[in-house]
This record gives sequence, C-alpha cells and structure tokens, in this order.
Amino acid sequence: LGLGAKTPMAARPSRGLDVVIWGATGFTGRVVSSYFATTIAARHPDLRWALGGRNEGRLSEVKAEVVSLATAKGIRVDPPVLVAGDASALDQVVGRTRVVLSTAGPFLRHGMPLVDACVRAGTDYLDITGETPFVRRNLDVHGTAAAQAGVFVVSMCGFDSVPSDLGTLFAAQAVHRTFGEKVQRVEARVTMMGSLSGGTLESGMAMERDPELKAQLDNPFLLGGEPQGGARQEDADITTAEFSHEDGCWMAPFMMAPLNTRVVRWTRTLFPGLFASDFHYQERMLVPTEGLARKLAKGSPPVEKREEMRSAGRLPRPGQGPSPEEREASFFHIKFVAESESGQRLVASLSGGDPGYAETSKMVSEAAVAMCREREHLHAVQQGIHGGVLPPAFVFGDVLIERLQEAGLEFQIAEPRPPTGESDGRGVFRQRNSGVDAGSPASTSTPTPQPTSKL
Repeated sequence: LGLGAKTPMAARPSRGLDVVIWGATGFTGRVVSSYFATTIAARHPDLRWALGGRNEGRLSEVKAEVVSLATAKGIRVDPPVLVAGDASALDQVVGRTRVVLSTAGPFLRHGMPLVDACVRAGTDYLDITGETPFVRRNLDVHGTAAAQAGVFVVSMCGFDSVPSDLGTLFAAQAVHRTFGEKVQRVEARVTMMGSLSGGTLESGMAMERDPELKAQLDNPFLLGGEPQGGARQEDADITTAEFSHEDGCWMAPFMMAPLNTRVVRWTRTLFPGLFASDFHYQERMLVPTEGLARKLAKGSPPVEKREEMRSAGRLPRPGQGPSPEEREASFFHIKFVAESESGQRLVASLSGGDPGYAETSKMVSEAAVAMCREREHLHAVQQGIHGGVLPPAFVFGDVLIERLQEAGLEFQIAEPRPPTGESDGRGVFRQRNSGVDAGSPASTSTPTPQPTSKL
C-alpha cells in the first residue's frame, strides 16, 4: 500500500523554498500559478514558491503574467524561475524545496524521474494526474522507498480524484456519527458543466493506445481494495443508461468513474473503522434527457477518431483549453448517497465552480500549502504515517476538507434518508449555478451537463 512505518516524525529538511510548481507553462500549470499569485500569496505572503519547468523563456512569460495579475490586486509577488533540462538540474531544483506540485503530464511520459528525484531528496510530491497506471507504477517502484524516506507521494490531487475521495470520506464520517456504523455503500451522482484541455485529452489517448495500460485502466481494483471474495459484478464500470426515480432524471456512465472509483476503493482499505470490508462504490452522471444519457452510454469515440477530430480543430491540442468565460460558466455538484451496514441512508454533497481547472488548481494548491504549513496535523501523520505513496483522503483528511471549505467549496450533509431507498419528498441540494434541485425532476431550463475529465 506504500505505507510508512509508525515512527516518530523526523525533522524536515531546511529548504530555501516551500513549493515549486512544476510544469507551470502548461494550461493547468498557468491556472495553478495564477491561483498562487492571487490567492495563496494574499493569505500566506511569507510562503516561498517558485515556477519550474524545462523552458526558461516560457517560464518567464508565465511569471510576467502572474506578477501582472497579482499587481492588479495589490499583491506583490516575485516567484523565482527554476529550469531543469536534465536529471542533474532536476535534482538541484527538487533539493531546493519542501514540496513539488506537478502539473506536467502526460505523467507516464514525464513524471517518473520527478517522483524518483523527490523520494531521493526527501521532498514531498503532489500532482494532478488522472493516470491511474502512473499511480500503480509509483506504488510498485517508489512505495517502499517513499515510506522509508518519510516522503509523501500523493497523486490525483485535482478534480481527479479529490471530490470523490474526500466526498466519500465526508459521507462515511457522517454515517459513523449519525448511525454508529460503518458505511456499506456509496454512490456518487454527478451534475456538471465543463470542458477539457488538450493536455488532458492527450493523456487519456496515450493510455488507450497502449494495450497494457488499457488493461490496467479497465481493472476496477488497480490500486487495491478488492473484497475478500474477489471482484463482484457490481464493481464493473457502469456502461448503461437508466432513469432515477429518486432524482427525477436520467443517469449515465460518468467518464471519470474509471479513475475515481479506483482511488476511493484504495482509500477505503486505509480506514477500516469507517468502511465495511465489502464496501461498494460507484459513480454516475445525472443528465436531463434520455437521449443524452444513451449517447454518453456509448462511450468516447475510438482514439483514431479523436485524433482526426483534433487535427480538424474540433478538439483541443496540448496547451489549449477552455477560455476564462467558459471556465466561469462551469460548475460541478456531486451527491453522495451513503448507506450503513444496517441499510440506513444519508446524503452528502460537494459543490464548486469550474471543475477541471479553477477548482483543480484550488484543490492541489491548498493541498500543497497544507503539506507545508500543517504537515503535523495531516490525517496520515496523526496516524503515525509520515510517508508513502498514498491517496489524498488518507493523507490530508479533514485538514484539506476544511481548507477547501474556506476556499469556497461546499461540503454539506442532508438529513438521514429512509432505509427503503424511497425518496422522502425533500429536495436534497440545490445545484450551484443551475437553479435545479438535485432531488427534483430536471427542468427544460437546466444547462445540458457536458462531461469533463483530467484523463
């Protein structure tokens, strides 16, 4: 599992920097850098952060952009620019900071040398990958070394898969508080609008082109959590559309479920006091029409078709992504329907703005600051675990939930639901920016949700 031994926390090395944003010149890297310059710098003016990557010219452009944004808000920032074009230079960059926050994908192509450098240097590592085979590889290659070195390697710290991971933990904690039982089942039901970037698209296609990686993507327990009796039919990825009488709308496969479910199933193994040993987790997308549900159930076009669409300008290229106006109009709302071991139910929710970029940047940035400023309060450290390749919810726990709440994300708990599974007639949550109750029939004015992913 990549767990470190329970030992007294060793003194962290003294470094000149707290956080290096690696891959700052990419689409998401620029959004993360802007969040640091305009939000993190305002709240933590003494935090020492830098921009890192392979191209000095492009890094200087990003620095000029974020300095201008910060200056417009009356914030003074002057992040150093760190360039590493080879392994030796990368070691020097990693050795200067306490935390590396990486946005540089595809991670299977570019990420392993950076993780290796962090483990050797004693530098904590976070990223926004949605590449579960990359996480599996880190578990196999770096799990023991990271644990022994007291280094946290925490992937999937963006929209893949912080909302699913923390939201499920949040629901499980509520089940335990309310009913005094472990949680048996959680189903996440997602409503969202958003767009993907070219880098996200390329990462997903790169994995699908490789038969071995594709087989790993299809493994429902790639990262662990398989029940004692083996995989069950209900653990398979959902590929059908169906009508939800409880929600009053159609449900479709959620394109990010093959990523998020792997992380949540991994996390449940690390919280034996909250999750039943045969815990079940799935995700679906709530959509307003049967036609859209059945279209999504057909899945994405083949890689070859998506490559043609990209060449024709119908899909974004690496470095391209949604405009600020498109991101401003985007949102997500996830309803977590949780059931205890005796069948008692409650509903939790998590809502926010633009999932793929604005909120992803918020999630990974707040995680990086928590790693620097609140390391001794992190859930893993409180359990005596000071390093390892581990999922976000186990490492950060309530510390990150609280930071994200303060940053504007909405975690909520509804009243307990009847154990029969029937609707109790109450609208559970109002979806942010949509004006439609998640527990009520979708109206014709509902924006048509479009799936987005950090694949």
